[in-house]
Amino acid sequence: MFKITTITCEDQIIYENGTGHVVVTDAQQPRFGYAVESSLCGSRIREATLEIYEGAAPRCIWSYHGDGQIDLQYHGEALNAYTQYTVVLRVTDEYEESDTACCTFETGRLTDPW
Repeated sequence: MFKITTITCEDQIIYENGTGHVVVTDAQQPRFGYAVESSLCGSRIREATLEIYEGAAPRCIWSYHGDGQIDLQYHGEALNAYTQYTVVLRVTDEYEESDTACCTFETGRLTDPW
């Protein structure tokens, strides 16, 4: 068994064991991270894809491909204030076992003046 157990945004849990959590961030380039669990001893991540989508008719605004798990910093187009974004994470280990998880995060004021 191989599964994504946690996804974080700015060190706050936005996904945990199948359940999404409401997180609001004012970071213009938020950092993401994740954790996985495997029943196979010594299993290592071969590849991960983290995608950020915006809008009711979702379009991908940023994508990460690699094997990192922490401090995956967003480097896409500028995020909009007061907007919900969808996160889709796909992770595959060296034994070709994989899992996909979806969750959301929201932006706050960002650079909007008080």
